[in-house]
Amino acid sequence: MTPTGDQITQTGGAAVSCDLDAATPAIRSHGPDPAAPMRAARRLWDASAPEREAPARPGGGEPPHRLVACMERLAAQLAADPGPAAQRLGDDLAAAAAPLSSPQGATSAARARAEDALAAAEEALGALFVKRAAAAAPAVMRVVDTRTGRGLGAGTLVAPGVLLTHATVLGHVFAAAAAVAEIGDDGTPRRYAVEPRRLFDLDPVTGAALVALSPRSTCDTPLSRFAPLPLVPAPGKIRRGAPVNLVHPLPGGGREIAVGDWRLVALPGDPGTLALFAGGGRPPLPGAPLFSDRWEIVALHRSAIPDADGDGAFLNVEGRPWSPADDPDMRGLRWVGAEGARISAVAAGLARAPARRERGADLVRAALAAGRLAEPDGLHRPAPVGRPPMADPGPDTGAAILPFAAPVVPAR
Repeated sequence: MTPTGDQITQTGGAAVSCDLDAATPAIRSHGPDPAAPMRAARRLWDASAPEREAPARPGGGEPPHRLVACMERLAAQLAADPGPAAQRLGDDLAAAAAPLSSPQGATSAARARAEDALAAAEEALGALFVKRAAAAAPAVMRVVDTRTGRGLGAGTLVAPGVLLTHATVLGHVFAAAAAVAEIGDDGTPRRYAVEPRRLFDLDPVTGAALVALSPRSTCDTPLSRFAPLPLVPAPGKIRRGAPVNLVHPLPGGGREIAVGDWRLVALPGDPGTLALFAGGGRPPLPGAPLFSDRWEIVALHRSAIPDADGDGAFLNVEGRPWSPADDPDMRGLRWVGAEGARISAVAAGLARAPARRERGADLVRAALAAGRLAEPDGLHRPAPVGRPPMADPGPDTGAAILPFAAPVVPAR
């Protein structure tokens, strides 16, 4: 039975409790070797073993510049709260970050003080977990091929009328022209046509795909009914070892929210483009966002990473060598990790998009502007009064829907 509405699950290393979409593989490739992205991700996974296997405690082994970035991000979010407790925590973060700015000041005692200040701020902001989940989840959409009805992956509404996904989901304009993005509440799916004639941009560095959506669904529901989730370009949104959360859009318009099953384990070549995540159970869908505990997007999923033996051969769930001939959809693989493009790198790539193509440049700029407006706390704010980036002739421009048919109970 396909679930409807929204469900939240703490999978705790076990498989996700329901079949998300029997037609959506864990990784898609439009090239001659469907497993090529996985092979590249597995090579990076193996090369990053020293960092991945370092202590898993959040912040353990983090260089000072990463700790400072995380503290500055938390301070910015606390500054949005005028209360004295938030202001005091912000002051503590600033005082603890100051010594880390110089090599001489980054002592063990200074790092310990920084860890304490970070932990206190994260605990305070953790009270917003459920509220932030409710704001974030409705922006995650399921991408469907209208020719076959198959799910291709996921995408995120990042600005009015603008969807972010990955090239493994929509790798060329012809695939985009035949796709719809599905979103729903109370189990009622609403489908919005992808309109590549208005915007279709692939970033050659991260693989991020930015496309325009129709302002109205096939059943005439305005897309403005759903609030976007902006891409915040600021660094420091998550620490190594910290958990990440997933939103799986389900066939039929519902969602499943997986909490506490995955964590950030490596940032290869920091500052770089990619991030690696470890976890059990079902990996993120292609093109799906990965969220911090404050429900900011920290990465765009590129490829799932399978387990492998000493010779590099992929393993199935039984621990035996995997055969692509016997399992072309890769459903029998044992997954150990996921590779994502860091959102700071994605935002930098989008900033180059208007120079790549003139068509849709206004929508790209709208997405970037939405991210800048959201920097204080990561939440969407309407653009300043002026010409909207997406024409919507309908009368319904009301508040965003934040529906949860099932209760949301945070795991932490």
